[in-house]
Amino acid sequence: MNKKKQIVVENAIKEIARRDGVTVEYVKTQMQIAMMNGLCRADPKVKTFWDNIPREG
Repeated sequence: MNKKKQIVVENAIKEIARRDGVTVEYVKTQMQIAMMNGLCRADPKVKTFWDNIPREG
């Protein structure tokens, strides 16, 4: 991810944390849990959705 996109993502995470009254680390942890739940689903529609999300590495 380039530096500009990384800054946008970090700012969005900070805003979510501020809005919800939680820490940035909590937001990141919840995002990881949601991603893992989605990636591990057996539902073909959910699997297709996750397989079509661009990612690095």
